[in-house]
Amino acid sequence: MAIISVLVGTVRVGRQGIKVAKAVAKSLASRGHEVQLIDPLEQFPSLVAFRGRYSALPSPPADLAEARKLLVRSDAFIAVTPEYNFSYSAAMKSIIDTYFDEWKFKPFGIVSYSMGTYAGVRAIQEMRGLISSVGGVPAATLPIPLVQNNVDEDGQLKQESLVASMDTMLNTLEWYSTALANHRKADPSILPKLE
Repeated sequence: MAIISVLVGTVRVGRQGIKVAKAVAKSLASRGHEVQLIDPLEQFPSLVAFRGRYSALPSPPADLAEARKLLVRSDAFIAVTPEYNFSYSAAMKSIIDTYFDEWKFKPFGIVSYSMGTYAGVRAIQEMRGLISSVGGVPAATLPIPLVQNNVDEDGQLKQESLVASMDTMLNTLEWYSTALANHRKADPSILPKLE
């Protein structure tokens, strides 16, 4: 199966995103994928404040180097982001902008959420452009409305419709992950050199 990194795009006190990331990670693990959680609050604090592209930093902090290793070995990504002011979070922007070649020719699932009924769909819309601009492939989406009611603290989805939507998103992401991995192997000349 694939190696999939789950990017946690929130660092706020009382954040709901960690519950959503747990739900995504559980769903991926149940399908046999290796899951790598990229959480700037708990694991990689240097990702919280954008310092410039990793490749341009004279001496990157150790946690950015460790996060990069996880990203390089990933076959796909799932960005978990709240919707803040009609867009994705600053933490998610910092994660994406810190790296560049690490995203190229790899698929992204986008899981958005909000405490309202719109479920962060505007964040999804904005994330598609961001992902494309760094060479990633926005492949599948899942908006989660009323996150405070629909996902528990352990990452359990409480609505069958959300479980079904998660399965649909992951089916699509798996298809893209396999297809793009096959193309990366067939023609590695187009790939950036990642050391």
